[in-house]
Amino acid sequence: MKHAAESIAKVFGLGRSIEPLTPVQHTSFETWRLRTASADYLVKRLWGLEDPPWWTRIEQGMALEAAALAQGLPIARPVEPTAPAFGYAARVDDFGTVRLYDWIDHRTLTPADDVAAWLGRVAARLHGLMPLTGVQPEWRWWGVFPRDRWEEWAAIGRSQDKPWADALAEKVGFFGELGRSIQAAFTAADDQVLSHGDLEPYNVLVSAEGPVLIDWESVACESATLEFSRAALSFGGDDPARISRILQKYVDSGGTLAAIGDDLFLRTVSLHLCHLAERLDVEVGKEPPPGWMQGQDLTALISQDLQTLPQTVHRLRTLATACLG
Repeated sequence: MKHAAESIAKVFGLGRSIEPLTPVQHTSFETWRLRTASADYLVKRLWGLEDPPWWTRIEQGMALEAAALAQGLPIARPVEPTAPAFGYAARVDDFGTVRLYDWIDHRTLTPADDVAAWLGRVAARLHGLMPLTGVQPEWRWWGVFPRDRWEEWAAIGRSQDKPWADALAEKVGFFGELGRSIQAAFTAADDQVLSHGDLEPYNVLVSAEGPVLIDWESVACESATLEFSRAALSFGGDDPARISRILQKYVDSGGTLAAIGDDLFLRTVSLHLCHLAERLDVEVGKEPPPGWMQGQDLTALISQDLQTLPQTVHRLRTLATACLG
């Protein structure tokens, strides 16, 4: 990795690297620490030598990231390459398309950290940056599919003697109704924005200057209400009082929550559906497993999802009612 470190430092105009790239724990993207004579940086490889079809989503995310940076939001500071391929990205020979951030000395966010006011303030400002009109999300990333897609997974599962196939066939109607509820909630909220798309505790680092929001590769069309409610649930740990406080901090900071009743947490439900769909595609051989799925027992996870999703939907609707008082 010494040659890669030298090439990356040169492409980004950072002078001389002083040691090989050091791997950093990653999930969807490979990351390394780059050390130069003057400073350290985080290297993120977006992809290899060929551009994937979804690369424009990354470019779109970089545009929102630049707007957030210009408004002074607490985000990781990107490094601009000397000759960008697009946005903050550069192509490095024999290595791929990469981007860099200033290295952040940090610790991981913990449940003991009270970031309610910070989260409400950051999300409210973020949602004001790029409002959208007449735009709908890519519903597959919300786990919303036509009935025949669920039927196809069940049929292929049966042909392959998958133990979950019959349970999936029995729930085709449930998934169809749930998908319609998700779309209806999005339409009723009517507050489309281009947003971060992954406001989760694992995307917040605690630096000496305070919390920092990282990882902008999931930027997409969101409902401001549904996205922030999902965030409140994740940061609030299923505690109605804590979740309510986070929601209130968002409103206090200028955010607006649409009145969608007990559908408040359907964005979290949609993620469960999306992950189930991705597992089904891999399990029946339609898609290769992504990095985050490596080593998972897909058969067991799919069976578990099919068993628990109805209870999860009921629990989250009950929790929404409690949080709204």
